[in-house]
Amino acid sequence: MATAFTINYKFQSIKFSEREVEVLYLIAYEFKNREIAKMIFISEHTVDTYRKKLLVKLKARNSAGLVRRAYEERIFPMAIPKFLHGVPKEIAGKEYSNLMVKSA
Repeated sequence: MATAFTINYKFQSIKFSEREVEVLYLIAYEFKNREIAKMIFISEHTVDTYRKKLLVKLKARNSAGLVRRAYEERIFPMAIPKFLHGVPKEIAGKEYSNLMVKSA
């Protein structure tokens, strides 16, 4: 699996896959595991596995901690997931234009 990017966090390098970044980004947008699974075509169990991996990598205790660390370490907007251009409105349940993020 290709690495989306690497950050240095507390004197160590942490590598994130593109899929981990996708899941992290959707967690930040407050989507539930079931919604995330539908959006990126994986099982809910797999989403939960990615969430657990992210908790360990970012040394967070919960989803709020994941999002806080992601912003502190500037993971967003450095690594905007490619799939965001195609999130269906009916699955997302949120305003589509709010999810559109253009990278520089």
